[in-house]
This record gives sequence, C-alpha cells and structure tokens, in this order.
Amino acid sequence: MKRSPLFLAFSGVELARYFALVYAVRVFSEGAPAAGPALRIAAAPNALLAAAFLFLGLDAERYAGYKPLLAVGKALCLFGGLVALPGMLRLGAAGQYESVAAYVLVGIAAWDALSAVALLVPSAGRGRSEPPAPPSAEPERVEPD
Repeated sequence: MKRSPLFLAFSGVELARYFALVYAVRVFSEGAPAAGPALRIAAAPNALLAAAFLFLGLDAERYAGYKPLLAVGKALCLFGGLVALPGMLRLGAAGQYESVAAYVLVGIAAWDALSAVALLVPSAGRGRSEPPAPPSAEPERVEPD
C-alpha cells in the first residue's frame, strides 16, 4: 500500500470545495426558502469526490481503476460550472454576498479544471517497474558442507 500525499491533499480540498459549494448555494437561494435544502441535497453527491480522492490517496495502485470514473465526475462538475459561470459573474455585480458567492463558484470551477488535469496526467512511477519474475519450477540445489 503506497500512500499518495497529492491525492490526500486533493481529498481535503474537495471537502472544502463541498462546503464552499453549500455556502454559495445558501446565498443564492435566500429568496426561496424551500430551494436551499433542495439545492444542498443536490450538491451532496459532490462529497463522493472527496471520498474518491481519499481512497486514491490511501492506496493509489489499488484504486487506480476508479480514476477514469473520478475524471468523468470532475468533467461533469467542470461542465456545470462553465455553464453557470456567465450567470454567476452577472450576479456578482448585484450585491456583496452574491459577489462573494459568485467568485467562490469561479474558484470552484478553477479547482475542478486543475484536479481534472491532475487525474489525466499519468503518474511518474507507472510503467517503469517490471512485474516480478515467476518462480522457477526446478527446486534450488543445496550442497552439504
């Protein structure tokens, strides 16, 4: 089991990203009281990204098969952020709290792009180590002294 400090750090940032996303949703949903909890429930699956990075950080080789799924999740988050970005920047001019929340969402979109690129770049150690040789079928000879 080889730990990856990069993915462990990404896990912490993803958890902070989730809470920043919940904060931004709260600010934009103050006009409709029922929208806040519904939007928070819609944002809850983003916590899975933090868990995925945590498992990659604990044992990157064992959970490497899940990297493509995590990359797709990050791409979907990035796509949603890019679709919402023009509207968020317009809302940024509306008021102080909306402005802060809009720029939080811009930061989240930038983080999504950065972490997606980090997932797509192959690790430096991959492909260099050769698999161990199979054991010999012939027993080793031992000569008495």
